[in-house]
Amino acid sequence: MIATYYTNQRKVYITNAKGEILLSTIFPSAGTSFTLPYEVIKTPNKLELIGLKKPDWSLLGVFLENMKPDRKRAFGNLRINKSRSETKKACIYTGMQQIFYNPEFYEGLDSRVEKKIMLFHEMGHMFYTKESKCDLFAAVILYILGYPRIMILNALKNTLSGGMANEKRIDNLFKFLEAAKR
Repeated sequence: MIATYYTNQRKVYITNAKGEILLSTIFPSAGTSFTLPYEVIKTPNKLELIGLKKPDWSLLGVFLENMKPDRKRAFGNLRINKSRSETKKACIYTGMQQIFYNPEFYEGLDSRVEKKIMLFHEMGHMFYTKESKCDLFAAVILYILGYPRIMILNALKNTLSGGMANEKRIDNLFKFLEAAKR
């Protein structure tokens, strides 16, 4: 479920019950509504819950129609495993339908959205070979689940290491999320 909130405050800080940051932003103007996954939250802000809705998975179909997959792998029994030897942050073996993640890296991520973007990115490799397209796939899933664009962008920034190639990935995602705003 997705919860839509309204606040008349510009600066908003929200955590979940575990203390993981769900939203920390300054909106351009007061009187803003935003969505988050429906869960217990903690915040010093005054919020009004204005609605609950189920995720609109048709948006994923629209994304896949417009961003044609270069791989056609159906999800069968996708498994996610801690790796004992993986030195990368995460990887997927599409033929085996297994994602392996580096537990040290994963546990070091600050928020649930950062963990999700890493895993959804790897799932994107079931459809795409290019890293930037997998970023977009992950962003769309998180957007459907109700995460605000700024959270998605920050999660990607926090999970990628520095470098020109990754800056380009972040720039591509920013452009995509800005277009989705319209």
